[in-house]
Amino acid sequence: MVFNNCYSNISHHLPQQLDNYTFLTVEYGFKERITPLDLSPKVIDKLAAKFGENINDLDELNIPKDLRIIPPADHSWATSRQDSGVGALAYNLFTEEVCQQLQDFQFDEIKVLGIKYNDFANENFASKQWKKRSVTLEVGVFELPESHPEFYRYNGTPILQIDGKNLGTFAPDSPKLPIGATFAATLQPDGSSIILKVNPESINLPEVPLPESEPKLDTAGQFRAIHRELWRKEMFDNLVGAIATTYEQRQANQSASNEIEQFKIGSHWTAYVQPSGDFIVRNEDKRTICRGNLQTGEEIFPLSEERASELEAMILERERLAHRKHELSHNGHHISSHNIELN
Repeated sequence: MVFNNCYSNISHHLPQQLDNYTFLTVEYGFKERITPLDLSPKVIDKLAAKFGENINDLDELNIPKDLRIIPPADHSWATSRQDSGVGALAYNLFTEEVCQQLQDFQFDEIKVLGIKYNDFANENFASKQWKKRSVTLEVGVFELPESHPEFYRYNGTPILQIDGKNLGTFAPDSPKLPIGATFAATLQPDGSSIILKVNPESINLPEVPLPESEPKLDTAGQFRAIHRELWRKEMFDNLVGAIATTYEQRQANQSASNEIEQFKIGSHWTAYVQPSGDFIVRNEDKRTICRGNLQTGEEIFPLSEERASELEAMILERERLAHRKHELSHNGHHISSHNIELN
């Protein structure tokens, strides 16, 4: 079973593992080791610019001549429990160790938050009715009306349900199960939260349909599919970079705010960015185009090939207008644009 908090089970191994891992330079660490994990050249260049000088001078280090594994000068961020991206580092560098941990990983408690904001807000879970009573819970999807003030933060996230009614969400540091999973547990009040005493044997994960037979090898088709995916990912990275640049400019021109920033992308899309870096892009019909995080580059709701084509058309149109603007500027004319910066 795969659980979201498996990083917490291997984090105590990280300092030793990292000190003994080939981390000579960012150029090696990212270009040789991380590139197979589909980081775009643009992201690699940004990481190299930020961490490229974070190296130890071998002439100044008193180390054995046969020692060839040298950590960077500063790798304290890699063992932090607060900085973003550390979990991804652990998953990617220690894939085998993570898988081995998951083979033996079991849990019997889940902490649930937000009880007072959901369907059981007025329920007294300390009463005899609930004491030691085993109930069946399901991991469902949190659905909120778009008018709800927390729509962009919580809509579509996993939520624990009893008989189809919302109980609450997983605590950040709690074990988690995928949407569609069911299990039996007793409920134990813990202040404003609930502790679920889970029966591990009752956990049922959603079934993933497998193909009935192996598809025929289509090398040309596979190559085209890989090319399309690389192009689609490049368009998403471009969009993330453009949104991040615009958001940073907005923040630089105003005082710190916890409010959601929104701005147009072309003439049909709108980006909504939260202070946490989470963003969502919607079209004029309020349909989600994509969703992700500016700080980690994570793609939560993928940008489809169709939407990537629309984005590419926007970029080409912007280039055409920029060229037109340049021509008109020589003739004494001026064109202003307030769209997001798409490169």
